[in-house]
This record gives sequence, C-alpha cells and structure tokens, in this order.
Amino acid sequence: MPDEIKPAPRAKPTPRIRKPKVATKTSVPITLYGAIPRQIVPVRSSSMMLLTAYGEKEDGEDVMVPLLDFQLFRASANGEDEKADGVDDQNADAALISMILTLENASYLFSDMAGDMQRAVAVLANQCGGGIKPDEQRIRYSAQSLRKAASRLEEAAGLLENDCLIS
Repeated sequence: MPDEIKPAPRAKPTPRIRKPKVATKTSVPITLYGAIPRQIVPVRSSSMMLLTAYGEKEDGEDVMVPLLDFQLFRASANGEDEKADGVDDQNADAALISMILTLENASYLFSDMAGDMQRAVAVLANQCGGGIKPDEQRIRYSAQSLRKAASRLEEAAGLLENDCLIS
C-alpha cells in the first residue's frame, strides 16, 4: 500500500507516515506508524521444487544428490501477485529470494529457523504478561501455522527415514 501522510490519532499537530501492515486472511489490518511499516516484507508464498543431480563419491560410487529450488514470493501492496520483470510466462512471480540448496542444507535451515522462532515466541510469551496484548486472531493463526509446519516436517522426516535410507 502506498504510504499516506495523515495526522496521528488524537489530533496531534505533527503529521506521521501511516501504512497499515498487511493483514492475514483471518484478521483486520493494524495500523503502525513511523519507519517500521516500510520495513515489513509480506511474504505471499514459498516454493520448493526438487531437483536431482548425480555425483561421484571419492571411492567412485555414483550417488544421487537431492537439491531444492527454494523461493519466497512477495505479496504486492495492493494484494495482487507481483510479476517478474522481463519474464514472458504470465504466471511467473517476482521472487523475493531464489536459491538452490542441498536437501541437508534446506533441512538445517528449517531447523535453524524453528529455533529462532521458538526463541522469539518465548520472549513474546514473557512480554504478554503486561497490559497490552497481541491481537488474538493473529496469535491463533500463528499457532495454527506452526502446528501445521511441525506436522508437515515430521511427515517429511519420516519419508526420508522410511523410503530413502538403505536398510
């Protein structure tokens, strides 16, 4: 959304830059002031596609190397998908991040991000004892998304252990 310059609530004489944060599908927008809203990057979706390459170990044994084409896509300010510049495909989105990772590096990345999330939520939980609380709908949506992620990652780990390991 484009920045608007409006007086802050309570008729303060100094105008402030105002930009609502992008709302989740289950909540209403919350207005933030100052520089923080311009730094928020709403991510619309991610994509992780399997690529395989073949390599050779030092002993000459051939091995398959699973790789992941990992992308994060930005949500546009007006809620419509952003398109990549110079790309003919009508469905090509502008990727915020695009990289190829090894399976083990992507797995580590999820583990590292989960640890960071756990620490951030622990700090938030300590702060929730005060008078101002986070929006309940956003907290419920966040908890639901974390539970869904945990379930999906557990299933992926099971597939690796049960179907990809040589017994």
